[in-house]
Amino acid sequence: MAEEDGISCEVIDLQTIYPYDWDTIAQSVNKTGRLLITHEAPVSGGWGAEIAAKVQEKCFLRLV
Repeated sequence: MAEEDGISCEVIDLQTIYPYDWDTIAQSVNKTGRLLITHEAPVSGGWGAEIAAKVQEKCFLRLV
C-alpha cells in the first residue's frame, strides 16, 4: 500500500526477540537513516526500548 502512494520503506519482522537480528536492523538504519519501532509491551522496559537504545548507541549519526 505504501508503494502505491510513492513511499519506499523496509519492514523487518523480528520473529524472535532474543537474540534479535541486530545486523539486519543496523543495515536498514544505516541505509535509510530512519527507524520506527512498534510492539506490544509494557509502557516501559519493553524490547522496543532495548532496540532503540542500541540503535542510538551504534547508529546515532546515521539517523536523519
